[in-house]
Amino acid sequence: MVYPVLLTIKYHRRSEPIIQATFRTFGPKNGLPERLVPDLLARFSSAAGYMLYPDVLPFFKSLRQIKAASHGDSAWSKPIIGVITNSDDRVPSILSSFGLQVGLWRHGNDSQAFLNVGDDINFVVLSYDVGFEKPDRAIFDTTKQMVPGQGRFLHIGDDLQKDYYAAKKAGWDGVLLDRELKYSQEDVGRIPRITDLQELITHIR
Repeated sequence: MVYPVLLTIKYHRRSEPIIQATFRTFGPKNGLPERLVPDLLARFSSAAGYMLYPDVLPFFKSLRQIKAASHGDSAWSKPIIGVITNSDDRVPSILSSFGLQVGLWRHGNDSQAFLNVGDDINFVVLSYDVGFEKPDRAIFDTTKQMVPGQGRFLHIGDDLQKDYYAAKKAGWDGVLLDRELKYSQEDVGRIPRITDLQELITHIR
């Protein structure tokens, strides 16, 4: 059986028009510096423009160890790891620039040709490609259709509405990642909640 685990990240959509419009309002009257927009786009297309939470890389390291040590009959022996994001096509290169092995499998590709169980992240689903954003059920349904076989679909995200409840409405299992405890116990109730991705590793083991 296939047990895909889908993590979620958030980035803004295509930024060039936004950058131009923003700086044109406050910039010099004679126009923007020639290199401003391309330099900003280059910066925010790599790790230079972002900071990972400290639990992310240890999580993937632990997951690699689990996959290497697991036998074929384990639910986590060959998990499929995906990212669902309301963003554009820079996301895979950004993730790769942090040292993660990101597969080439995308929406519209044949999974048999691009699925490599050794990748840290097997595929990335972009709202930019799919035409729907979280919390729309369609982006979850599209993701589910991409994955071969049957299994458990688990979505992990940090937004109560767009991630947890949206995944549940789409028929997935869900876990709320609440690193800063921004949601009260009254908000969360009995919803599965973790404050660190390593807590998920403990659950897997």
